[in-house]
Amino acid sequence: MASLDMVKGATANVMEDQEKDLLRAFRSRLFDVQTELDKERTKKDDSASHWINKTRQLEAEIDWATAMADELAKKNTSLRQEQKDLVAK
Repeated sequence: MASLDMVKGATANVMEDQEKDLLRAFRSRLFDVQTELDKERTKKDDSASHWINKTRQLEAEIDWATAMADELAKKNTSLRQEQKDLVAK
């Protein structure tokens, strides 16, 4: 039973660390994008093509972040199920 508790604790720690790392990376990237957006707002360049390209770039980054979040959520669910299975044994 002690080894099962150790595995359960280790799994929980790994999941928690992964979530913290993802959140840290997401916040860092969000800060970078916000800073970049603030810089862009101060510029005088209002050309439509520039903003269209910028929008496409940011949409691609959002898609990437969403895909990463979905992937990590699936992995988290999988690890939780594995943990439940180990506890049930």
